[in-house]
Amino acid sequence: MGEQVNISSRENSQELTTQGSLNIVGTVLKGSWFSRINQADLLDSKKWQLQEGQYLNRSDFHDYVIGSQPTFWTGQTRGDYWGLTTIKRFGFKADNLNNSSFTPSQGLQISTINRIIEGAAKPGTLVQLVSGNDNLIFGEILVDSSGIYRFDNVPINSENYRVLLYANGQLASKPIEKKPIFLNLPGQLTQGTSSLIISSGMNIETRNNNFFGDLNNVRGGIAYRHGITDSLTLGGGIIYDQSLLGLGEVFYQPNNFPFKLALSALTVPAKFKYNANLEFRPSSQLNLNLSSNEQFQSFNFNWNPAKFLSFTSSGSNLNGIMNLGLNVNQNFGKISTYSSLKIDNKGQLDWNSNLRWRNLATRVSPTGIGLELNYQGSIFSIFKLPEKENLILSYETSNSSNKYNSLLTLKWKYQSPYINQRRLWDFDLGYGISSQGGGFLASVSTFFIPGLSLRLRYDGISITSDTASYRLEIGSVVNFSPNLRFGDSEFERLRSEGGIFIQPFLDKNNNGIRDNNEEIYTQDMELLLIINNKKFNPSLATITKQGVLFKVPPGIYRLDLDPAGYPLDWKPVQPAYAVEIVAGSYTTTSIPFVASYTLAGTVKDTEGKPVAGARVEAIDNSKSSVVSITNNSGIFYLEQLRQGTYELEVNNKSVEPNKIIINSDSPTLQELNLKLPNP
Repeated sequence: MGEQVNISSRENSQELTTQGSLNIVGTVLKGSWFSRINQADLLDSKKWQLQEGQYLNRSDFHDYVIGSQPTFWTGQTRGDYWGLTTIKRFGFKADNLNNSSFTPSQGLQISTINRIIEGAAKPGTLVQLVSGNDNLIFGEILVDSSGIYRFDNVPINSENYRVLLYANGQLASKPIEKKPIFLNLPGQLTQGTSSLIISSGMNIETRNNNFFGDLNNVRGGIAYRHGITDSLTLGGGIIYDQSLLGLGEVFYQPNNFPFKLALSALTVPAKFKYNANLEFRPSSQLNLNLSSNEQFQSFNFNWNPAKFLSFTSSGSNLNGIMNLGLNVNQNFGKISTYSSLKIDNKGQLDWNSNLRWRNLATRVSPTGIGLELNYQGSIFSIFKLPEKENLILSYETSNSSNKYNSLLTLKWKYQSPYINQRRLWDFDLGYGISSQGGGFLASVSTFFIPGLSLRLRYDGISITSDTASYRLEIGSVVNFSPNLRFGDSEFERLRSEGGIFIQPFLDKNNNGIRDNNEEIYTQDMELLLIINNKKFNPSLATITKQGVLFKVPPGIYRLDLDPAGYPLDWKPVQPAYAVEIVAGSYTTTSIPFVASYTLAGTVKDTEGKPVAGARVEAIDNSKSSVVSITNNSGIFYLEQLRQGTYELEVNNKSVEPNKIIINSDSPTLQELNLKLPNP
């Protein structure tokens, strides 16, 4: 549960603005629920309104949504849509929401499309398809007499690929590199896959002094998409929104041609609404996008003939303006520059230029200029701050509406080191002189208090006004799961993600349950934890005295424990776990470590001579055993013993002593010499 409060006011103003937002997220019936309350006036509960309320249950092939949500069609009425929606996927699984809220389009489409990559090369050429990020070889083909190479079922998502051509099949030669041309088209499905959505609900229109709003206008519909081929996806549906409407969709992207088309049309009484997008991208340097609907048409063009140079053009018949632009981005040693120039068909010129050299940054445009000189180092050495400080001198001008204004500021800035992915303190303190007068400038933000974020900003002067203003932002988050504690500001991610709360502890009394006096073990987590065969990254988690928390998409995860991270003289009851993660909350995984005891000593015969190669065995009450073979000196080590009573045998015969009891008071390393009985 999180509360965000904003308090602001201005000098000589009797009005104090207090606004807030209350957000709650949780888990029920293996799905997440979320609510957001807008507090237009924090001190007047009559002005509070329910802005969102949603239950979301996602699986590989089904989605169920209840409450506030977007419609899968272009709405014809005002207000928010609240209802029940179900999505069924045939032949493909759902993709992760990537920390975002639910939209119907995400459930109807697949982000990973399996495409075909083919081309021509001389017979005898060895062709490799490799990933652009880590150079892993996806496939390898030796071109035959047909002169054609082909790679099937290539997953196209965020991955980049390169085609390498080795003449005469010689891998030692320098390959000719080609970039395969294909695009991902949102909404597109592969051949034979399909998706179905059914939704029904009503509008809610907000009203003053009404927490829930007014329900009206029953709405709903059904739609179906099908992958006709890998290049063509068609969709259609029937919708009721004030009247009966028809929906049609086309998603087209041919193989080996850099073109994609997305078209959605909605038939309404006496009208025909549509939205079409066409993109042509023959290379990564050239892109043309055309958009059209029933109201206007527009285009965007971008060409990068060189790394430092790009040409742009855009236009729309809505206002009749078309423009042509030039962008130049160049580095000269330690000097970096960026300049842009744009002119439209009405002769309006727009330009800006930026330059950065060492600690100096400049900005120039028709509306004003900006200069900034930044010194970084130890300024107030008496405080012995752990991070460097900044002293910033800046000057800016503004020329708008025939009014010229300027502002000169000198500011001291300090940011503390990161703790749990955020800075504990952030200070700004300075003074400004403008065309309007002078005044102090200050801001401070902190997470010093657990679960509470504070930010205070005071502007005694600005470039256009001498009226002082201040703003106070307060954020507080409390987690009730897995235990009552202060949380983090990104808790809203749990509406589409889940979390794992791992609690390793030293189980001193060997009962499998953590008692109050038993220590939580959070050292060497990067060595101990392996999640789905990948080493744990502490920078992506929050490590507290109570355990380790981190967020992951819903699903079933394998958690392995690496002996390299075991606490000394302790071992886990089991070395691996299967953890099911559900969106909306953290799943607790307790990992008891039990004391690991070692018996070491020497086996001697009746004459007191050491016995080499003897099989020493400790057998517990469940008849499981730990075995050690003595070395040439008759020395043995019985390791990883747990608390309990053990019978001792050598070569399957009883010895003296023949029994040992290990309890919580026993040392973890005990010396025990064994003597063979008389023959």
